[in-house]
Amino acid sequence: MDMNLLEEKFKGLPDHKKVAFKALKYLSESPDVIGLYLSGSFAKGLPDIYSDLDINILVDPTKREKIVKEHQENLIKNVGKIATLFPATHLGDPNQIIVFYEEGVPIHVDYQYRVLEDLLPTSKNKDVLVLFDPGGVLTEWKSKCLIAKPETLPINDKMQYFEDRFWGWCAYTDAKIERGELWESRDALEYLRSNVLVSLAYFKLGLPNEGNRRLESKFPTDILNSLTSTVPLGLDKNSYKDALLSTIEGYTTLFRDVSSLNTTNKTTLADREYFIRSIKS
Repeated sequence: MDMNLLEEKFKGLPDHKKVAFKALKYLSESPDVIGLYLSGSFAKGLPDIYSDLDINILVDPTKREKIVKEHQENLIKNVGKIATLFPATHLGDPNQIIVFYEEGVPIHVDYQYRVLEDLLPTSKNKDVLVLFDPGGVLTEWKSKCLIAKPETLPINDKMQYFEDRFWGWCAYTDAKIERGELWESRDALEYLRSNVLVSLAYFKLGLPNEGNRRLESKFPTDILNSLTSTVPLGLDKNSYKDALLSTIEGYTTLFRDVSSLNTTNKTTLADREYFIRSIKS
């Protein structure tokens, strides 16, 4: 494995480099490892001191469970002093082991055990860094990722999905606010912002939806200000009501803007005025 490929990626981040180089060395020497590649910030060349290491390990599907267990018990522990280690079952991925190593700052490493059928040629994987590929399968996969078209969602269907549900969700949130159930109301406002407003903003900007990840560097000021206004200023009914009304304003603005970009949009609107009157009353 040519470690020179990684020198520039870890420039100025010696703790990350120490852990990564040691882990990759051990993994490349394991007879069970078919290939290795990096994804995420280090592969794209945009890491900082808080970035995690996404190490993807290609293995035989018939041996994956056994390999994950063996690496968790031995190889992973040899890389450095472990602060904590656990499988990513909370993400629905038992084949990913999350580790925090004790260095100057906690070094977060995701050991992601992949099999060939996981490697779909998608544009979001075009920036992966192939490090170890004796059989050439990862190099072939990446070449397909480089020419893959960006994934597109059926925007019309999604717009109708939001319109059918958003106003009912707002009525539900308003009922929680009026009852003084503010912690649950907070969850509802977070859901509306993250799953509806942010999705519409991505549609408007023509960007792939990466959730709330690094929105500060991707969204323009007007959209960021709109999202900020949906955060309650205090733990009281008035603050929550203002945040809900700002959420509605942000939704109608973004919905209008996305609709204007899509001339084939034929979304059937809910009785918006009814819901707005009910919430304001």
